Amino acid sequence: MRPNERIGMEVGRSIRNIAHHYFFYLFAFTLFFGVSLYHTAELRFTGELSGILLLIIYGFFLYFTKKRDFHPAAIITLTIFVLYLGYSFYLSSNKPQAILLDFLIQLRPYITFFIVSQLAPSLSDMQKQQMARLCLLLWLLFLPIGVCGLYLPDMYRSVMDRPENFVTIITSLSLVYLYCSDFSTTARWIFLLMISVGMLASFHFIGLFLLIGGIILLFNRRSILISWTRTGIAVGIVALAATYLFYMQLTSCLSPSDAQGGSFSALTPQTILYQASLKVWRDFPVFGSGLASFATYASGLYYSPLYAEYGLHTVSGLSPQAWHSVCDTYYPSLVQFGLTGIVLYLLFWTYIICISLWKYKQQRNLQHFVIVLILACVLFIGNISDSLLTSHKGYFMMMFFGLLAGNPRQNECLTKRIQTTPDELLSKEPLWENCIETGTASSVKYPDKAT
Repeated sequence: MRPNERIGMEVGRSIRNIAHHYFFYLFAFTLFFGVSLYHTAELRFTGELSGILLLIIYGFFLYFTKKRDFHPAAIITLTIFVLYLGYSFYLSSNKPQAILLDFLIQLRPYITFFIVSQLAPSLSDMQKQQMARLCLLLWLLFLPIGVCGLYLPDMYRSVMDRPENFVTIITSLSLVYLYCSDFSTTARWIFLLMISVGMLASFHFIGLFLLIGGIILLFNRRSILISWTRTGIAVGIVALAATYLFYMQLTSCLSPSDAQGGSFSALTPQTILYQASLKVWRDFPVFGSGLASFATYASGLYYSPLYAEYGLHTVSGLSPQAWHSVCDTYYPSLVQFGLTGIVLYLLFWTYIICISLWKYKQQRNLQHFVIVLILACVLFIGNISDSLLTSHKGYFMMMFFGLLAGNPRQNECLTKRIQTTPDELLSKEPLWENCIETGTASSVKYPDKAT
């Protein structure tokens, strides 16, 4: 056996362990402790622990693969955040430690997606069976909480802080179950039954559930995506329905109709944040007010001067002494980035949908594409009433996005390349080759052995 073949086998085994086995344990750990039991068992450290473990796994992955050609979208995203970091220091939007903290919090979900998609993990059939059973077991454990919540509305707040946390847990368990299933008609009905429990906690979830049910029914066969025309029409229908639902729920958050006499003091903190965010956007229209300045965890921990400037320091839940409602919702925080940030945010999700479509055209995996659409709708609409994206829940969902967007065959191509590269070129040649187009080892371009 040639030395480089032996090295290739060892590296291939390491890649499989990192990208499949270790990631499976991390994924299950994050779902079980970092999402399901995060509030019920007060395991507040699991989100940060999972992020550290993911970075360690990624570090070993880079060491074994010697991959340095990072995805251009990841480099662009990191560059944009670094520019906003400098812009925030220029504005002095908050204390330096607050700006750095918010920089890391805002960057985490995007970096998580790019890291996992570069790892390109996949779950074996046995791992999927184990994960599906875990999801069903956890769902059965949380079902009594949802039923009791109908008669005891304070149940959600006493057990998991907010009803939105219950909805997110049920949604995550249901989507992971759908991913681990065979996507048969029975599996899809079980998925709809599981996710329907979210309606017990929030009547706002009814619209999202109907949208998810529509996606399942619309994409019930591969023929719907047989051509780009049909694909565009189907995705356009989902986008219009999601936009309409987004508009209706956002309008309800901005409307003061539920306040007594329409007085400012009778509005909920979320409604006040949305209304104040329009004023902030008017004063900082293009690039925003800077990091750690408005509607984020860091802006509450290191109390931002903008709250006093816009008269929010006297509002219960937004005051310096009790700022727990500052980061209860996500979209008001986009005023930190201005119109430029909002456009970039929409472009990122357009990118996610496009690469999912492209992957479907290559692999014909309808199951993954449907789950990407549902996950995107959940984050798009769920961020209205909850700061999903920048929380531990959003971290898991972006990890899930990376799992769906990655291509496990690229790791197989990497191992094949190592085994066929001459010894004298092994340390010089890049060990990564983008062979997603065909998904076969024959598409890899190996160096000429005579050179």
